[in-house]
Amino acid sequence: MRSHSKTTIMLITSDYDPIGNGRQIEIAVASILAAGYQVCVVLVSSGRGLAVRLKRLGAAVYGVSRRPAVHFSVIPEVAAIIRSEQPQMVIGWSIETAFIVGSLRLLSRRSRYSWRYIQQLSCPPRTMIEATMVAQADQVIVAGEWILTASERMKPLESACVVPPAAVAFDELIDRDQVAFQIGLNSKKIWTLCVAPLISTSRIDRLIWG
Repeated sequence: MRSHSKTTIMLITSDYDPIGNGRQIEIAVASILAAGYQVCVVLVSSGRGLAVRLKRLGAAVYGVSRRPAVHFSVIPEVAAIIRSEQPQMVIGWSIETAFIVGSLRLLSRRSRYSWRYIQQLSCPPRTMIEATMVAQADQVIVAGEWILTASERMKPLESACVVPPAAVAFDELIDRDQVAFQIGLNSKKIWTLCVAPLISTSRIDRLIWG
């Protein structure tokens, strides 16, 4: 168990590659650490290498599954980590974590120890069960207005806060010349940028679990 002299924020998420959601999580963790909080990340799937990248940033990382996809069987282990770390806030990242975090939120209300639950959504709830779990959140954060439009009949999203991905915000606030200056490119030339790992990795684990 770590020291609780600082506020601890826990992030519960799938394992991701270093692009898309994976990159967004790295940015979020780095920002929370820079603000002076302790960060604990619980990975509820595996196979993408996010744990190594987050540990380099200074976050405590727990892996509770060897599956490449999220499964509800990890709930008891995640509950044990929450009891040990005692976070003041738990953030569920993306809709696939809503069932796990929402279930634990329901259980926490019956115990002496509770925490603030924030659910981040990159897509709207797909089923009534997912919507019910999202409804347990104290705050819902969505990645775009379109999610609110697609879920306008769902009460959990009526007071949701829209926080666009960093890449979207970056695109809106900075022009091509500024981007070129920051990353050392010639703004007058055509750019070819790679946004994926150059070294391919085996995905045989996904075939095994499939």
